[in-house]
Amino acid sequence: MLVRTSRILLALSFLVIGFSVKGPPADPDVLFAQTQVLGVWFLFMAWLICVVSWGRVLADKLELTGPAFGIASLALGSAWIAILSGVMGVLGLISYTSWPLVLLILLLGPVLDFVYSETPRFFITETNSRAAWERGLDWLCYGVLALAVLYYMAKAALAHGTTDPFLYHLAAARYWTDHGVITFSPRNPYFFFSGFWEHLYIFGNVLLGADKGRGLIEGQLWGQWVHIYGMITVMAVTMGLARYFGLRRPWWVLSGTLICGLYSFNNWIWLAKNDLGVMSWFLTAWFFLLAVPIPTKAQLAATGLLLGLSIIGKSTVILTAAPCFVFWMILLFRKEGIPELVRRLGFVAVGIAPVFVFHFSRNAWFTGNPFFPAATSLFPSHWIGPTLQRSVDTLWGHFTPFAPKAGQKIRELLGDTPLYWTAPIIAVALIWKRVFPENRREFLVTFAGCMTAAILFVSWDNRAYFVRWLGPTLLLLPLLILVAGVRLLDASRKYGKALSGLTALVIAVFLAATFVTKLHAALGHVLRSPSATLVIRTSNIHFGGDSRAWLRMNAQPEDLIVSTGDQLFYYISHLNVSSLDADPALDQILHSSGETNRLLRTLRLAGVRYVLDVRYWTRRFYNAKGAFFGQLVEDHPEALVYAGNDSFVVDFHRLMAEISPSCFRGDEWYAASFASTVRDKP
Repeated sequence: MLVRTSRILLALSFLVIGFSVKGPPADPDVLFAQTQVLGVWFLFMAWLICVVSWGRVLADKLELTGPAFGIASLALGSAWIAILSGVMGVLGLISYTSWPLVLLILLLGPVLDFVYSETPRFFITETNSRAAWERGLDWLCYGVLALAVLYYMAKAALAHGTTDPFLYHLAAARYWTDHGVITFSPRNPYFFFSGFWEHLYIFGNVLLGADKGRGLIEGQLWGQWVHIYGMITVMAVTMGLARYFGLRRPWWVLSGTLICGLYSFNNWIWLAKNDLGVMSWFLTAWFFLLAVPIPTKAQLAATGLLLGLSIIGKSTVILTAAPCFVFWMILLFRKEGIPELVRRLGFVAVGIAPVFVFHFSRNAWFTGNPFFPAATSLFPSHWIGPTLQRSVDTLWGHFTPFAPKAGQKIRELLGDTPLYWTAPIIAVALIWKRVFPENRREFLVTFAGCMTAAILFVSWDNRAYFVRWLGPTLLLLPLLILVAGVRLLDASRKYGKALSGLTALVIAVFLAATFVTKLHAALGHVLRSPSATLVIRTSNIHFGGDSRAWLRMNAQPEDLIVSTGDQLFYYISHLNVSSLDADPALDQILHSSGETNRLLRTLRLAGVRYVLDVRYWTRRFYNAKGAFFGQLVEDHPEALVYAGNDSFVVDFHRLMAEISPSCFRGDEWYAASFASTVRDKP
């Protein structure tokens, strides 16, 4: 009773402190104080308590106990709020005036938890007696986990310069709350990469944001801490799986830090992305499939729901999900027979179906292509231009045993964590049956699924890739290696327990020292770092940040701004901004003719006021148009209204006044398709 009451009081206290300390939504061009960062953190912690409370209510209704209850509280809580945010977004209930409704929904979680959660549910319980040194080691390992979480939270308290979050993770949620509804524009095709995890950023924007670009810094900090929530859930599921596969404390506690040691994840955990979120949903679904012995209909449907959310959230999860699911079906068929297999598959499908229907219907409604931006040959759409089509094509390919980049991918995989080099101990552990008296087949199924996923990734002949696309596999394989190694130690007839404990102690002390050092440095960085306002204007951190600041302070809402290719529009998302490459109509026009005069005529007839060029992106991706405007600026410097370290802003009206009027004869019709799409901002 006391614990459940304290959750309500704590959530209310954090809300009051957060709003009091943070103040009104901040103008991104007014110095953002450290106290405002603290205010956002208090509001996030209130959100976290409410989300976990909702998860506890759902886990209680699913009649889950033990580790499954704790894991479900984290994963189902975020899944429920993501779905609820999506429904509210479709109904147009996510404007900046909807904050009372958002607060009511959030606080309803702790209230329902107080009313309905009658029995205590523990995340992990162990009944065996333990020596004093073992209990001390346990607490040391829990301390390591706490230090890791605090370190990443401190890193997330900074406004980082980044790419994908400003392209669509954060930008899409901000665009939706600016409009008060989940909607899309042909000018922002990358927003279709946003799935259910990005819905979790909506409530933050509603609570922290306002019109005219206020609250943008708060929205970034919120998104970064929400991603840390995904990391915490991944840690919890990892520990649950480790315990299920037979690890004793303190080893299953230490396994929670595995995500921190993966090279492909380590440098961006604190960014506002979706990788760890969708990974947490898939791993939770996988844990339910393996560890819940006789699942009910509701538990199977919840498993399917999480599986569907993870696949829709990041399609590359299918690399791991598909082979693991196939091997799980084979195992279930051998253990339970066809009737039970069909029953479980049916109820899992019941959970997956609504997620797929919602997502594919959304895409089809706006673009005519349910799989947008993929499958454009089957479902042609005017929402995709040649440049985006070319980018999508670099991601797709085909599978071949002799992929040109197979060797490179293998080297990158082996370099992701040193544990991969000890993988042969899995074979030793599986052969020695004494090591796995229980759950041996489930261990083997997980290993087979992950190895198949790795083979598929290596055999995938695509021009662009990231190792992190393997997602869950990158965590499950090191976990299986750790489980096999520790089980081999424990199975030793002499000194096995002592060796295992000593090894855990050495690792725990090393990790504790590492995270203490990192946390000290991160906190020092947070306290000594300049205001987030200055950070987002620093060009070597946020490419083109100084030029974007000029636009925020000088451009009017009706002024049409186009960039030569850069599409990181989060910090100018409230302005009327587009990209020469992202907008399909303009992109098609530019690809259909190589005439620069026609380009200028099109922009003039569309009513362009400013042109933004960020040289980093121009040099890396968009050489032709950026170089063209760079030459124009050299020839007509009077048209330059702002020149930053790596970017510039051109007053297009001035530029046109300096160029011969002969450039604009005729072709008024040529810009019509673009002009009809450029004024969709509120």
